[in-house]
Amino acid sequence: MKAIRKDVNVQYKWQWRTLDGTYEAFNQEQCIDIKTEWRQQAKLARVWGTRFPVGENEMLKCLIDFGDMTTSIVGCDWVSAVRRWDRDVAMGDSWDHQDDDVSIVDVEIASWDYAVVASAFFDRQRPDGRTPLISRETHTVVKMQRVQNRTLLSRFEAERRIMHRKRGKDAVELMCDYTWHGSGKMQPDNLAAGSGLMTQFGSEQGFYGQGNYSAHQASYSHHERYVYRSSDAEGDHRDAGGQYFHLLLVRVLRGNPLKTTEVWKPPDETGCRFGAVQDKLGQQFDSVESGPHRPTSSGPYAPGEIGSDDSVIYVAYHPNQCLPEFIVTYTQNNT
Repeated sequence: MKAIRKDVNVQYKWQWRTLDGTYEAFNQEQCIDIKTEWRQQAKLARVWGTRFPVGENEMLKCLIDFGDMTTSIVGCDWVSAVRRWDRDVAMGDSWDHQDDDVSIVDVEIASWDYAVVASAFFDRQRPDGRTPLISRETHTVVKMQRVQNRTLLSRFEAERRIMHRKRGKDAVELMCDYTWHGSGKMQPDNLAAGSGLMTQFGSEQGFYGQGNYSAHQASYSHHERYVYRSSDAEGDHRDAGGQYFHLLLVRVLRGNPLKTTEVWKPPDETGCRFGAVQDKLGQQFDSVESGPHRPTSSGPYAPGEIGSDDSVIYVAYHPNQCLPEFIVTYTQNNT
């Protein structure tokens, strides 16, 4: 074994993807060896190690292929992704390697990310016990993608730190939720890769003024008023009657939410202006939690009505409170 060259400053960390889809760092010596080959523009790097999901703690020879950013163990069929992480650049725990500021990548079915998103899509229970409009029996996920937007993540994390100081870390993390957002006529890829959800900011005609609206239940955002539909799975060809539906799963910093059942929009439909919203929030609240509401009108369905697409909704008023993380493409099952 070579001695660890502690005099070499490792600005970048090299990491390999574990079985659950998150990444674990190569040790310092391995990172130095990998970086040396990378700088010399070699096609491969070779390191030795024991912390891989194969073997019985024996020393294994590992190859890193810089062409397709994968790692493999000599003598077996184990292959996994690798990434080069710059400690000065924002990166999610399960993000794959990327050279550009924005990357949208497919999520593997066996990964932890896929399980979390699928559960949020299918398994959230309704308080009234009714079966949600979207369920495993009625719809099928065709494709799941992770949004890797460094700029938006950096802004989100900065807002998170500010909110930690303002409200306390534990309280903020307790109210940091995954919620559903329909991009309407805009392709979700463009929305997630651009300036963020504020490009899809609600108007003053919304129940709670101009803000970023999202829903606890995917069934709410599935409504034709919100969901993006296309004739192709990639979503390139918008079609109001297309068989493919696309929704965004967004992480929202709710902070201390103002919980209310009243609708702030005046009866004359003039809308609720931003100043009036801020007066209601004051210094105490950071967002609104309300409902359940139906997709097109306030309030839940009455006991005798047939409907299962109402949901609690969340409204955030600062662009950096919202981070688009996943795009789910799905179809409706034939009945």
